[in-house]
Order: sequence, then structure tokens, then C-alpha cells
Amino acid sequence: MIAIIDYDAGNIKSVEKALEKLSNLDRRIVKKRYGIDYPYQLSINEIAENEGLTSNKVKYIISNSQKIIMNSISPEDKRTILEMLK
Repeated sequence: MIAIIDYDAGNIKSVEKALEKLSNLDRRIVKKRYGIDYPYQLSINEIAENEGLTSNKVKYIISNSQKIIMNSISPEDKRTILEMLK
């Protein structure tokens, strides 16, 4: 898989600010799923196996983390992150 987020100096601040809202576990899972600080994205099953969690728990963490991030960042940061995820 290819990393979805290829962040550069212009958007790294938005990504880091958004990830600060998450717990260490949630942040680690989101980074693995979207290939942030990893050479490629990991699948739900790969993350579950790596973290010792069920696939359903990983899906829940990712979904919940997305809600937390999108509800707690500025409109400008939200636009930046949504643009990167296209």
C-alpha cells in the first residue's frame, strides 16, 4: 500500500496538531493506518495483529479517532487534512 498522507513542511503542523488530541495507542494506530511516519499503510488486520487487538477494536479506534480529530480542530486545519486524504 502507498501512504495516503505525504506531509511536507506546509501541512505537518496541521497533522501533528490533530494527532495531539488522541491517546498514545489511538495515535499509533491512526499513524499506522494512514502511513504517517511509516513507509506504507498497514491493513486493519496487520494493525490488530501488531497491537494485540481485535480487528473490530482497531476499526472502532480509527472511526472514533477520526471523529475526535474532526470535531476538535480549526476549520483551516480540517480543510488541510481533508485535502491530504483525497
